[in-house]
Amino acid sequence: LRILTFLLLLAPVVNQVYSQTVYTFDYTGGEQTFTVPHTGTYKLEVWGAEGSDGETGSALGGKGGYSVGEINIDANQIIYIYVGGQGVKADISSGNGGGFNGGGNGGYDSGPDQHGGGGGGATHIASSSGLLKVIPKSDVIIVAGGGGGGGRDEQAGHAGGLNGTDAEDYKDGYGGHGGTQTAGGSTHITSRGATNGSFGLGGNGSTNYNAAGGGGGGGGYYGGGGGTSTLDHNDGFSGGGGGGSSYIGGLTNGSTTSGNATMPNPDGGNMTGNTGNGYARITLLTTPPTVTTDSANAVTANSFTVFGNVTSEGDSSITERGFIIGTSSSFTFSSAIDTLIDDAITVGSYNASVSGLSTNTTYYYKAYAISAVGTSYGTEE
Repeated sequence: LRILTFLLLLAPVVNQVYSQTVYTFDYTGGEQTFTVPHTGTYKLEVWGAEGSDGETGSALGGKGGYSVGEINIDANQIIYIYVGGQGVKADISSGNGGGFNGGGNGGYDSGPDQHGGGGGGATHIASSSGLLKVIPKSDVIIVAGGGGGGGRDEQAGHAGGLNGTDAEDYKDGYGGHGGTQTAGGSTHITSRGATNGSFGLGGNGSTNYNAAGGGGGGGGYYGGGGGTSTLDHNDGFSGGGGGGSSYIGGLTNGSTTSGNATMPNPDGGNMTGNTGNGYARITLLTTPPTVTTDSANAVTANSFTVFGNVTSEGDSSITERGFIIGTSSSFTFSSAIDTLIDDAITVGSYNASVSGLSTNTTYYYKAYAISAVGTSYGTEE
């Protein structure tokens, strides 16, 4: 609510208390956002998507990786979540099957039962909107790589870890290499349609109408290279794509797990690598104080009295409580024209008198409370 020096105030709006501390994000094939409800420490977890199997029984897609870490985030900041999609088998009529968010395309052939699998997409969280391959690296917070797609003849590489794993070679078919922290995974040769991985994007598997299709590289911080064939039909075979790398550079207490190792299962317990689509989870680890801003009274042409209430300390004792006053909507601590610090540092109601105000000026105020966890604000009035 706005406070005018010559008007009485309306009823207060009380801050919402967030009892939910775990926020989950399933695969949607698009952007998802999270508006931070409280300043505090958050645990971020992401699982990359699985690559598609190739044609033969041994040509398995690589599994997705897992990354976890902690970060301090201010209230009302928006972060962007892109959950990777599982790769699908390439088909000449329906496309190449790279999973959402950077999975490389699998290669296809004119003959039946000759196609490679698409790479799995990465799951990432960032401070800006966009697929991983297009946002600035400085905005990336955390990434879990996707698994490579299986070639027609051999299994793909699993996602990283900090580095994706290489796909297996099979006779004269060659698997793509895993992505690293600084470069995309390479392919054996590019003359048959396979490509190297790059930032946020897995390489494509070889596509040649006269040879078996290669597997697409997994998406990741850096994507895996595409698998390739080297010879035509009757003599040739193809390899799978390399796994994409994961990333935890924007976090503390971070770790990554490759798709061939034990990691937490989002449904509980543990599992070896992530299968299917990716997943993301955000958990509030520390709770700051909860504070409300209440209606002012004793409003005159140049003064009023403001009221607030600290309803909970959260996870740490309060070190300061008070009010900030501003002359523009959505003002911040740094842009406030005055700060009124209360003498007490306890849970409960408190008030302060504001005087010396200019007439015909709109004033805003909100209560605040500070603890070691962070600063919380009541609703702006």
